[in-house]
Formats: sequence, structure tokens, C-alpha cells
Amino acid sequence: MSKPAQRRRLRKRLPAGVAVTPLFLALMVVLAAFVAYYWFAVLAPQLDANARASATALADSQARTLEDAMAEPDPQAARRQLASAMDELLIAREPTTGEPIFLGVRTEIDYDMVAAPDGLFDIAKRSGACDDCLQIDVPLYSRAGRELIGIAQFDANLVFLKALRADVRNKLSIGAALLLVVIGGIWWAVVNLLRKIARSERNLRNVFEAAPVPMVLVRQRDDRILKGNQAAADLFGVPVSDLATLKGEEVHVSQGDMRPLSGPGAAQTDVEGREIVIEAADRTKHWVLTSSHPIGFLDEAAHIISYADITALKQIQQELTDAKDAAEQATRAKSLFVANMSHEIRTPLNAVTGFCHLAERTQLDAKQRGYLTSIRKATDLLLGVINNILDFSKLDAGKLELDEVDFSVAAMVSDLLDMFGVLADRKGLALDAHVGDEVPDAVLGDEHRIKQVLTNLIGNALKFTEDGRVKLSVDLVEMKDADLLLRFEVSDTGIGISASAIECLFQSFTQADSSITRKHGGTGLGLAISRSLVELMGGEIGVNSEPDQGSQFWFTVRLAAATGPILKRPQKRTTATVRRGAKVLVVDDNNINRRIMVELLDALGIRADVASDGAEALVAVDNKSFDLVLMDLQMPNMDGYEATARLRERFDAQRLPIIAMTAHGREEDKVKCLSAGMNAHLPKPIDPAELASVLGHWLAVSSPGGIEGARLGWPEELPGLHVAAGLARAGHKPGLYRQLLAEFAQDHAGSAQRLQQSVEAGDSVVAARIAHNLKGTAANLGARTLEQSLQSFERAQREHLDVAEALDGVQAALEEVLKSIGDLSPVERDASVSGVDERAVPRLIEALDTSLREGNFEAAQRLDALTAALGGRNAAELGVLSQAVRAFDFAAARAALRKLHESLSITSGGQERD
Repeated sequence: MSKPAQRRRLRKRLPAGVAVTPLFLALMVVLAAFVAYYWFAVLAPQLDANARASATALADSQARTLEDAMAEPDPQAARRQLASAMDELLIAREPTTGEPIFLGVRTEIDYDMVAAPDGLFDIAKRSGACDDCLQIDVPLYSRAGRELIGIAQFDANLVFLKALRADVRNKLSIGAALLLVVIGGIWWAVVNLLRKIARSERNLRNVFEAAPVPMVLVRQRDDRILKGNQAAADLFGVPVSDLATLKGEEVHVSQGDMRPLSGPGAAQTDVEGREIVIEAADRTKHWVLTSSHPIGFLDEAAHIISYADITALKQIQQELTDAKDAAEQATRAKSLFVANMSHEIRTPLNAVTGFCHLAERTQLDAKQRGYLTSIRKATDLLLGVINNILDFSKLDAGKLELDEVDFSVAAMVSDLLDMFGVLADRKGLALDAHVGDEVPDAVLGDEHRIKQVLTNLIGNALKFTEDGRVKLSVDLVEMKDADLLLRFEVSDTGIGISASAIECLFQSFTQADSSITRKHGGTGLGLAISRSLVELMGGEIGVNSEPDQGSQFWFTVRLAAATGPILKRPQKRTTATVRRGAKVLVVDDNNINRRIMVELLDALGIRADVASDGAEALVAVDNKSFDLVLMDLQMPNMDGYEATARLRERFDAQRLPIIAMTAHGREEDKVKCLSAGMNAHLPKPIDPAELASVLGHWLAVSSPGGIEGARLGWPEELPGLHVAAGLARAGHKPGLYRQLLAEFAQDHAGSAQRLQQSVEAGDSVVAARIAHNLKGTAANLGARTLEQSLQSFERAQREHLDVAEALDGVQAALEEVLKSIGDLSPVERDASVSGVDERAVPRLIEALDTSLREGNFEAAQRLDALTAALGGRNAAELGVLSQAVRAFDFAAARAALRKLHESLSITSGGQERD
């Protein structure tokens, strides 16, 4: 065994503290020697000298007392005083020991200098034997001339000096002993500390060697591994004893361009951490996460490096990455599948819808029209299912983005009431809304998605409520600076929901129970989509319900205050008349779709040519001039995008409008169409009304919307009237809207007075009927202030509050509306309803009956066309019919239309058999 190894083993066997014990013993010996030397060489002689000096000074002071005694003129008296002073001197005691200070005193006088007999003042007195006395001679002087007259000899007692020396020696000994004890205590503490340090070092060494984390200590100057544990040896594939033969650069094989973890080029202050690859002795490579800490080791710079083997994690990470890529690929495939399925379903659905629309324009009996109505409803339901699946797919893929715009909460609520009002009336349900006073009207958010959620909730409430009411409430929960939290609640008096069903109500493809699915239909996606949309808007959704007690569905959304004034809602692009004779090219690879489009365009007075793909469309445009192109997107040979790009090289968007027709209903598809150079987008199945609206915009005889209003000499806003909303309800027919306003003024000029009279008479039923009728008419004409005042009246009446203030509001709002109507110029006949011949009467009656049955407000326009076709005949029946239509009492209008039908002796079935 080598000597260094023997020394290490010897150090391990010796108890901790052995090395410091001789040092402390030597320190105590030196301390004792120093104390002895100090006593004998310094302190004792100094004490003796101090004692003699003190005795001499005391004797000198007592000699003055003797001089004073001999100064007496009478020698005998002077002798007596001198003897008395000596006695007092001999009885004086040292206060600490009680020993006499002086044991003897005698005087020797020079009588030549003193006027007294010889020997008179030579007195010697002694109080005891003196074994260790200090003789002190002190000269005596005359008090008058300060002449030497003799000597006084004092025998000073040094016994008190011995006591003082003993006391000082004892104290010094005690101090030295205490100091030795302190040194011994320090030795004991140091020994124990060293033992603890040695034990801690052994523990740390054991922890280092037994740690499951590989660790090595690498010297910086030569990158040599000084020490490592068993885990490091296992990682590197070598014995622990061979770790000292390795260098850091030999095992850290993949550090790239980064500075090394150890060696001369490593960081000396910063902690380095990174993932690297190390290669073991058997050429096995491991991914490890390393951490290199610079430290000082035996006065040399070094690094302690730890390794975490993450090879398994890397493999799992790769597997997860592969799985994630596969999942994303599956999600993309699913989204593409859903989109393609939507396209494939919409294509035949477009044919069904189109042919239903065309069939409804023919002469049909009631049974056939009922069949078509059922088909139309079924296609609408199927289209709703497709749209829900598309929304669910986008939400599931996280690709649905919110579109934040400024909008009016009150206007949105009013639109929802208009949308569901007809359905509520058909079921005999009350539908109303309440917007809290603290809710700001102008907010910033995604109005479309909020309305989508509310549409689902209100639709469900109406679906599952057979009797009672449905109410929409909007309240402000909190407002911090420009951020708001709004709470929407839709309550109903319907069938309610059990607690067990509520738990899974907002899950995908889930409904309260299967019986609801059979009775009311639905996919169970609506509430799941609503929940996802609400959460996307930073809110929550929930429900409070009990069976047979109704339900309260609520949700919150986070919005912001509007950044500017609310812009007027864009009006539908319907025009007064589509330009008849316009030439349109229909490009679609489906023969049925081409036939439908040709029929629909022919009904609008438009001449249509067809092409089966993009290549044929380019040839057709080369050979003929067209006013507009209806372009399908997915076609063989050349799709709609490429065909549009080719056409845009020759024609700009104004010269040749291109309208996309696609069964893809996703928002990104619409954006893609517009980005490709198309002017607008029509989703399949094609809605004839929307087709007419789009064509009316691009092939219009006159300008749309507000320009028509300007042409008739009125603004889009009148006191008490929201003209844009009213025009929308009148099918964007300004002439018809003006006629409805005139009839409103004629029919309801006294409604406020009649309402007040019924209240004063205590007839709440009549008052409620008048208010409800007037409110519905006001809402349809855009008289929103009047509508809101009537809502306030109904709420006050329902809650048994004082209705006087609400009545004043109704009176003021009605007067404002009537004044605005009175300021308009006389009603002009709408050009769109003129020029119809008598042969069209059967078709016009059926069209009017369809509008009345569907609650369509174009019924008034179709009534005008029928009146013109009859040319003044059947005035009485037409008067009853007109009054019911103008009052929006569609049930009474249908009854009047049947009487008119009978009086004319025209039946749809007979027409078909002729």
C-alpha cells in the first residue's frame, strides 16, 4: 500500500480532533508560563515599589503633623502635643487588613535650631515588634522659616503589603485558571465541530457515491475527472476507479458550437445546463440533461456536473410528437371530411330546395302544397344540422375565431324578438325581453356568436314550452374600466329538466333523454356549441331547472365598451327590381343544380347560359358577353378558383361580377372566395330570396337600401322611427313601407286614448290586447321607442305597478311617430307591384296564402299585386283582407283570403286539372 493511502487510512482511523489537541495543550502551557513570568518579573516588584512609595508618601504627610505639634511656643506644651500626635499615628490602621500602618516612630531634633532644652523633643514610641518593617526617614522643618530642625524616623508595617500581594496573586491565578478552562472549552467545541464536520463529510461522500444521479467532479485546467459516483460510472460504462482516467471532452460528444461544460473553455461563474448526447464505453449513446456548476476544489477551479438520463423521455417525446402529428393529421382529415361531406350533402340538398321552390310557384292543391312545405321544413332542419356539425368541427379543431365589432345590445335583442315573434305567436306563447338599465347599449364583441347562442337557447325554450312565456334578460354583472361582464338569461315555463339530465346537458351529441329526441328532434350539438362559444368569449354557461317548473338557461360573456359610435346595420341588398334581360353564366358540374339555377334565374327575368366546368366557362365568356357569372367551386378539369383567376386577368370585379356558389359553408371558405377575386358568396342550398338579393345588388335597376329612401325624399332615421329596420321588415320596399306607415297612422291614431280609457275602466284584458297589438305593429315598422314604452306599460301592468307614467310614455312616443308619418309626402305606389294582369290572379292568391301562412311580411306587397290584378273587383272582400293584413293579423287575413277565393270561384286544384 502506498504511503498516501496509508496516511488516508490512518486519518480515517484516528478520532476527529486529535490533530488539534497538542495545539491546545501547548497553548495552555505557554499561557501558564506567561502568567508566572508576569507575576514574578513584573507584577510583584511593581507591587513592592508601589507599597514603598505609598508608605513614604504617608510618612511624609504625617511628618507635617509632627512639625505642627512642635510649633507651639511653650516647649512643654509642644512636647505634649508631639507625643499625642505620635500616639495617634501609631493607632492608625490599614482599612482592608486592620493592621497598624506604622509600628514605631521617633524624632531626633537639632536643638541648635529649636528653642527648647536638649532632649525635650527626642521621643521614641512603638506599638509592637516589627519583623518586616520599612524604615522611612522624613526631614522636619520649622513652620516659620522652613529650616531643617530634625528627622522623624517611621517604621512602616509591610504586613498589609503581603496581604495585597496575596490577593493580587490569587486573583491572577483564578483568571489564569478561568482562561485555561475557556481554552479547554474551546478545544472541546472545536473537537466536537471537527467530529461533526468529519461525520458530515462522510455522509456527503456516501450520498455522492450512492446518489442515483450521475455526478462527476472535473478539474478545469486539464478537464480531468477527479471524482465520480457509481451512477456516473454506470452511465459511462466504466468502473468507478477508471473515472479518473477520463476527460470531460471524451464523454461529452455532442455539444455543437456551444462552449464546453468543463475544461479550460467552460464558464467560470455561470451555471450551464443543456441537453447533450454522451457515449459510453460500449459505444451506447444516451440523451442526458446536464447541469455544470463551477466550484473551487482544493484551491483549484473545477466543475461539478450532474446528468439526468432522459433517453426514455426522448423516446416518449418522439412517440408523442408522432402521435400529435398523427392526431393533427387525423383532425385535418376529419375537418376535410366534414367539409367534403357538407359539400356532398349540400349539393343534393340544393336540388331538393330549388325544385321545392320551383314547384311552389306552380298551381298546387292544398295537399300538394302541404307536402312541399314539409319537404322545405325537413331541408331547413337538415341544413341546420349541417351548420351545427361545421361549427362543432371548427370549435373542436380550435379554428373558430371571434369577430369583434361594435354593436348595440338593445338592437340585437330587438332583432331576436322579431326573429322568434312569429313562432311564439303561432304557439300562443308570450315572448318578451328585459335589458337592464345599467347595461351599456354600445359594446365591442362578436355579435354574431352571441346571437347564435341566444338563438339556440330561445329556440329550445320555444320548442320545449307548450304554454306560458319565454323571456330574455340581459344584465350587467361587473364593469371595470372598459371591460364588462354581461349576463344573458333565457327563462321559460316549459317542461323543465331533471338534475341527472343537467349534468350531461352541455356535452356533445347529448340531450335530456331519448324521448325528447323523438318528440322534438335535434342532434344534441346546439348546447355543446353554445358552451364552447361562451367559453371562447371568456364566459360561463349554466342552467337552473326542475321538471315541470320551467328552465332558466344563462351565460356570461366578457365584452368591451364600444370604441366609437355604433354604425347602422347594413341593410339587405335587395333592390326594387332585378334588371330583366340581364345575361348570366351558370358554371356548375352538377346538371340538376344547373337546371335549378336556370329556372330560378328565368323566374327573375334573367337569361341564363350554362357551363359544366371552368374551362367551358372561359370558352363561353370568349364567345359571348355576360353581365354576371355564378361560379361553382369544386369542378373537374378546372375548378372555380382557377377559372376566376383567369377571368380576373381580363375583367375586373365591376365589369364582370363573379358570385361563388359553394356547398362549403365555412367562414374560411367565404374569405377564400373573396380573396380569389369573387364579388360575393352564395352558400348551397341556394335560397331564392338570397339569390334575388345578391343579383339585385349586382344587376340592379336602381340603387339599394338607403338610396331608395333618399330617392323618395326621406332620411334613414326619423323621430320615433328606425327606418332601416322598418324597410328590412317591409322587404326593402320603400313604397310599401310608406304605405304601411300611412295605414298605421290611420288605424292607430287613437290607440293611446283607447288604452288609457281601458285602464281607467279597469279592463286589464282589453288594455293588454291593445298594448300587445300596438307593440307588435310598432316593432314591425321600426318604431322602437314606442315598442319599448309599450313593453314598460306591459311590465307595469303585469307587476301591478302604477301605469300612469308608462301611459304618458306611450302617448309621447305614439305622437312622435304619427308626427313623423304626417311629415312624409303622399304615398306613391310601389312600382314593383304594378303591371300584373288578371291571368296571374290564381298564382297571386297562392303566393299571398303562402306568405300569410309563413308569417312573411311581404304579404302586404303581394296583396297590392293581387289588388292590382283584380282591377277593382271584389272591393268588399279585398277591404276585409287588406285590413287584416295591415294589422298583421295573418290568421284573420287567411280566412278573408279564403272568402275572396270562394267568391271568385277559383281553386288551385281545378286550375291544375284544366
